[in-house]
Amino acid sequence: MALMFVMPAGGGLAVAAAVGVLAGGCAQSGTGAEDGRPSVAASSYPLAFVAERVGSPSVDVVDLSASSTDSHDLELTPHQVGAIAQADLVVYQSDYQPAVAEAVEQHANGARIDVAAESDTADPHVWLDPTLLGRIAESVAAALTEVAPDKTADIERRADGLVAELRALDDEFRAGLARCQRRTVVVSHDAFGHLADRYGLHFTGIAGTEPDAEPSPARLG
Repeated sequence: MALMFVMPAGGGLAVAAAVGVLAGGCAQSGTGAEDGRPSVAASSYPLAFVAERVGSPSVDVVDLSASSTDSHDLELTPHQVGAIAQADLVVYQSDYQPAVAEAVEQHANGARIDVAAESDTADPHVWLDPTLLGRIAESVAAALTEVAPDKTADIERRADGLVAELRALDDEFRAGLARCQRRTVVVSHDAFGHLADRYGLHFTGIAGTEPDAEPSPARLG
């Protein structure tokens, strides 16, 4: 017998909040925040969460998806494109938000991190594995020390703290699921591949990895 729960299309991001939720290229630097702090543009809540935990208050973080109901299909406004152009660092995921990746390629003037490098599967929801989110935190920290070198010690200290929390969460997941008798979960949106791989679970998604995909008769059956 399978457990079943249904969540909205953006539900994966809510799970990222419970988790806390690489190549770098550089042209001329961005203009930073109005108060003089370096600025970071993050393409989704989990990435903004990491940037805030690692960089704040040393840097100003803008969550590009803050006003979007579904970060998968984020369409950028001219103001958001401007934020990308002015940012000292852009943290994004090319396999999750193609429109953002295109804007970064066309308009970003600062450093950039594409966290798609952390995903070796068709599932882009990498932040649901605490260990992968820890790697992202370390990458973001390394990039932030380049744009805010005078804050290196603070950034590294905050990054170490976040990574330690994520490792503890990983341990809690493993201990809590070790004796779980039912390991199959039916979900509305197939966003949990990394979580399943990490902890030996099996998620069956009704709608697939894209939240607006129409479920097939086989999945509904």
